[in-house]
Amino acid sequence: MEFPPFALLDFLKTHYRPGIHNLATSHFHGPPVDEPLPSDLNLAFGDPRVRSEVAALHGVAEAQVLITAGASEANFLLTATLLRRGDRCLIETPGYPPLRGLPQGFGARTIAVERRSADGFALDPEAVRAALPARMALFTNLHNPSGALTPREVLVALAAEFAAREALLVVDEVFLPLTTELTLAGTPGTAVTGSLSKCWGGTGTRVGWIIADPRLIERLAHLKRWSNPGHGAAGEAAGLVMLAQRETRLGAARQRATKGAQAVVVVCRRHGWEWYPTHGHYGFPRAGGDTLALAYALAERGVLLTPGDFFGLPGHLRLGWGVPANQLAAALEALDAALAALNPNGGARS
Repeated sequence: MEFPPFALLDFLKTHYRPGIHNLATSHFHGPPVDEPLPSDLNLAFGDPRVRSEVAALHGVAEAQVLITAGASEANFLLTATLLRRGDRCLIETPGYPPLRGLPQGFGARTIAVERRSADGFALDPEAVRAALPARMALFTNLHNPSGALTPREVLVALAAEFAAREALLVVDEVFLPLTTELTLAGTPGTAVTGSLSKCWGGTGTRVGWIIADPRLIERLAHLKRWSNPGHGAAGEAAGLVMLAQRETRLGAARQRATKGAQAVVVVCRRHGWEWYPTHGHYGFPRAGGDTLALAYALAERGVLLTPGDFFGLPGHLRLGWGVPANQLAAALEALDAALAALNPNGGARS
């Protein structure tokens, strides 16, 4: 196994520092959990209530759920269990780097399904069908990095074709709770991954999950016993509180996504960036030019955002606004000033 460099994470770790205006984050910064956390940290295999709550949240049986250390472990377990050298695996481009790189690490052959900016980065089901056959597909909904929503009926139709071929459609739904769209969980031919990180304000809980056919869950659980058999009691306790507060937390996240976008789009358009509609608290405007160099220059001026180069589409930038309103206002002011200094003549960079 040889995995490609995780350039996005390396970039963020290199440039993040206390006090920087962080528009690279894709997390919702929710309120703290105002509950006492457990002092007994002796639970070796996790709190079974977490699995029950995640199953209830998605309307599936507990046998269809595996609790993981975030969606990162969930996606790793799926690729490690199902992909073998030479297998065909569909990925999306632009797309989230781990979902592009994990199949390569296990020796699979990746087949890119393009999400075109001219179509608002919508997933084209005909492009997916044209790329079949494949052992697996790794897609996101909401799309990362654009925030585009794929309607559930589109994915259900594709899932039927995957099931008929004894293949698996994997959909990472970490951002889907920013909408009221129904989950794909429990649909034959699919595995759904998710976590409390992106929309719930629960990054530090490390509570994630896989929802799939019980027979596949058993195989995944077998591998997990060798890598990470237990979970942090404090994180799971906090996660249970968050799941109980789902209406309040997700309502706040959706409100921040809408209000934040209104402020972000003004700054982007002021500097000639092309904006695309998003359902998320993040967007993927086209700035043009060398966006990798631009991201480095902005980081030097105290503003952190993510170049599209890491998602497979140079010329674009991913901006996130899940932070509190006062932090966002300060970050946008700093971004505005930095762009004006870098491009004093105004207009789009090219």
